[in-house]
Amino acid sequence: MTKMQMLRNGACGMLLCSALILAGCSSQSSDSSVPSPDQPTPAASTSIEATTPAPSSAPTEAGDDERTPATDEVHACSPHEVEVSLTSNQGAAGHQYVDIMVTNIASQPCELAGYPGVSMHGQAGQLIGVPAQQEDAEWSPLTLEPGAQAVASLGFTNTDMLENCEPIQGKDLRIFLPNTDEDVFVPADYLVCSTEQSNMQIRPFV
Repeated sequence: MTKMQMLRNGACGMLLCSALILAGCSSQSSDSSVPSPDQPTPAASTSIEATTPAPSSAPTEAGDDERTPATDEVHACSPHEVEVSLTSNQGAAGHQYVDIMVTNIASQPCELAGYPGVSMHGQAGQLIGVPAQQEDAEWSPLTLEPGAQAVASLGFTNTDMLENCEPIQGKDLRIFLPNTDEDVFVPADYLVCSTEQSNMQIRPFV
């Protein structure tokens, strides 16, 4: 082997060694970038941004939280919250007229709607004759505020103008206010028929 061939062989050997060394370094670098199956992969970090809730598409009207429950309908006046009396004693053409006056003495309103029920009772509390007849008349419900008044006109036909009347002196009027089953007695010493023919006529509250 000549000297020149020896030099060439030595150079080739050095080049081969250098290539092998570089390949080994590249392999180690690549291996270090890929995690081993035995090592856990670090979780990717996530950032959570604070969000502001979107406004409601149907905003609540102002004052909704301050609503008060709806009030009940006005109830019928009852004897324990009103005062019942007779006023305006008048006479004309064989008739006498008195007003049944109702005054609200309670702290809340009540309603009078239509006719009161009226009958006459005697000294022993017995019913005399038949209740008062209703006269045809227009009416509408009345709301009595505290302290307010309403009247219903009660007429008495003179008993000597009626046949088969058999008059008896009354002592108390028994009055039922409209739409109630409670009564009140009011002193009233009028002559009334004791038969099936009534000489009393009642009108609605106004």
